[in-house]
Amino acid sequence: MAPKAGGDSAKAKSSVYKDKSKPTDIRLSNINAAKAVSDAIRTSLGPRGMDKMIQSANGEVTITNDGATILKQINVIHPAAKMLVELSRAQDIEAGDGTTSVVVIAGALLDASEKLLQKGIHPTVISDGFQKALQIALQTVEGMSTPVDLNNEDVLLKAAATSLNSKVVSQHSTLLAPIAVQAIRAVMEPIPGGVGARVDLRDVKVIERIGGTVEDTELVHGLVVSHRAANVNGPHRIEKAKIGLIQFCISPPKTDMDHNVIVSDYAAMDRVLKEERQYILNIVKQIKKAGCNVLFIQKSILRDALSDLAIHFLDKIKVMIVKDIEREDIEFVCKTLGCRPIASLDHFTAENLVTAELAEEVIEPSGKYIKITGCSGGGRTVSVVVRGTSGAVVAEAARSLHDALCAVRCVARRPALIAGGGAPEAAAAAALARAAIAAPGADHYCFRAYADALEVVPSTLAENAGLNPIETVTELRAAHAAGGSGAGVNVRRGRVTDMRQEHVLQPLHVTASALAFATETVRAILKIDDITCKDWFQHFINNDLELEDKEHSGVLKKFEDEKLEELLNQNRCPTLKELGKTLQVAESTVSKRLRVLGMIQKQGHWVTVYELQLRNVERRFLTFELLLQRQNRKGFLHRIMTGDEKWIHYDILKCRKSWGKPGHASTSSAKPNIHGSKLLCIWWDQQGVIYYELLKPNETIMGDCYRLQLMRLSRSLKDNWPLCKQRHSKVILLHDNAQPHVAKPVKTYLEMLQCEVLLHPPYSPDIAPSDFHLFRSIAHGLADQCFHSYEEAKK
Repeated sequence: MAPKAGGDSAKAKSSVYKDKSKPTDIRLSNINAAKAVSDAIRTSLGPRGMDKMIQSANGEVTITNDGATILKQINVIHPAAKMLVELSRAQDIEAGDGTTSVVVIAGALLDASEKLLQKGIHPTVISDGFQKALQIALQTVEGMSTPVDLNNEDVLLKAAATSLNSKVVSQHSTLLAPIAVQAIRAVMEPIPGGVGARVDLRDVKVIERIGGTVEDTELVHGLVVSHRAANVNGPHRIEKAKIGLIQFCISPPKTDMDHNVIVSDYAAMDRVLKEERQYILNIVKQIKKAGCNVLFIQKSILRDALSDLAIHFLDKIKVMIVKDIEREDIEFVCKTLGCRPIASLDHFTAENLVTAELAEEVIEPSGKYIKITGCSGGGRTVSVVVRGTSGAVVAEAARSLHDALCAVRCVARRPALIAGGGAPEAAAAAALARAAIAAPGADHYCFRAYADALEVVPSTLAENAGLNPIETVTELRAAHAAGGSGAGVNVRRGRVTDMRQEHVLQPLHVTASALAFATETVRAILKIDDITCKDWFQHFINNDLELEDKEHSGVLKKFEDEKLEELLNQNRCPTLKELGKTLQVAESTVSKRLRVLGMIQKQGHWVTVYELQLRNVERRFLTFELLLQRQNRKGFLHRIMTGDEKWIHYDILKCRKSWGKPGHASTSSAKPNIHGSKLLCIWWDQQGVIYYELLKPNETIMGDCYRLQLMRLSRSLKDNWPLCKQRHSKVILLHDNAQPHVAKPVKTYLEMLQCEVLLHPPYSPDIAPSDFHLFRSIAHGLADQCFHSYEEAKK
């Protein structure tokens, strides 16, 4: 008979944990949400698991049975379900394999927890019991492992093949497994005086190319660049290559961002072209003098890294050109070639070049790419070119190869293998079943539940293979009870066999990390009893120690985002209080929904946040750096004149009709929210406002109108701006990139005035100086004033 949860029956009955309704509902909600995620990918487990077709928002289709990839693509909202997504990601980072198994095990443990909760066992007791069961399971799994010699390539091949056999490209495991093993052995570094080896997967670069079949995948002990050479008539194959990697451009230099070059006649243009030609020719001569015949050029964001004239000169001296090397690839290129990037022409010498046996441009039906082999001073790096008939096949082959690389890496980090096919989970379940017999109190139930949960792995393997899961698990229990620790589910033969004799082996680190991560996540979910506990601490500070729910004045009404967007389309300037009153919800609720919609309040208007792309962020930093350097050389802030526009709103008093009985006085009142607007165009410097104009109601700015305003501004500057009379203090105009400011008539007029225009980064309305220094002061100064007509606002 199984022991009771504690003491005699009366004591056990009195000590049974009785949960409150709210924590119980929340805990069950979390468990059901997490189990739904587990059930969604359970059918993908094992060699006979089903594949998932996932279509993204942009129409891209992914076909895979990898758990981490599936969970990464689907949209999960529930916070407990997100914990299982993070669990799969953590397993992928730690081991690189077993991402489906860890989620399936977590789902089974949560199902077992739900049954224990229904028996009245406290969640903390269940959590502690699962932790004790984990220790027994890990001891069992480690006890059935076999040490591995990293010099034994056959054993590593078995681990890689086991990982690949559960993938979409399992039919190519005999090809991809040797590639994974050779790649890891090429980059791993043995730990002196320790066990295992260090492996950095960043030293294995996987290049995906559409064309051919998966069987055409190859391992390259060298460097592969996925694009063609930049030459027009230059060499495409060079033996005994001398390679240089430069970070400067071979193109005509551009002016500083705050300067312009004006060419007024053909003779000046000829001189400019002659200087550009001589500049490029000097660089090419230095390259030839150093003896370089293969040139790698880092991608530039400021200007073209390589001009057409430079390509022409380099073709003449027989130099192969590989341009547009991405910044994040520079480290791998340097480590592979054994070189250092050359930042200036003065350092481009023969001593800074490296040699390779062969540099060639490989031509395929799908395109061209560069391959460098035989690097004399290269580091521990390799490249793998993965091919396939379509983008989906290539992507899945690359993911499968990555999992195989991770499996071999796990063996290198922890040199031990265990039998696959659900054998370690079945062995751990058998050990826990034996331990549960002697376990005291509630631990008996926890050990038994943990053992039943671990059997979900062999049960799912059998179910996905079309076998009877009950018969298979029963046969597996009998095999382990008879001492067969390597017994597992053989999905190919359809029965239970010794997986070690079938050469189905997997790294110990994968199974151990899966059990540990799944148990840790389940324990975290069990200890959650409320999702809205963040305000309790403040209640305790205020001496409010009451834990019961208090009565509320009313339940906040829900509203759709479309209703909030409709209100903002009608009026962009409401306050949170006005929006909350209209929607009959709290101000905090409106604020949260505005953040979800990506809206911010700017100068009293709610606008959508613009996500800057990486290149625009880099342009911002570059612009700020250049301006700061210029200010440090010679101050120029006093010469800046900033121009901008702002809408000024005023109320229009109109009466609305009212319904009444004949003979009674009218109750007409003013219509609310009837506004007019006019545009304020203003120019100012650090001393104050220089010039401004008020346009007529509802009139806006166009290119010709802005040019006429600049003409009137120019006359006003000559009369009122003292710096105009100084010889060396010319005005610097700062305005944003609005369409009227960059119109052709405006640019032509500014060039005629020889007026310098200070660079303003693109897509940067959020850093306009007027919003921070001028319009904010105007808004504060006019906060208590109300204009009722255009003439009143004009005064």
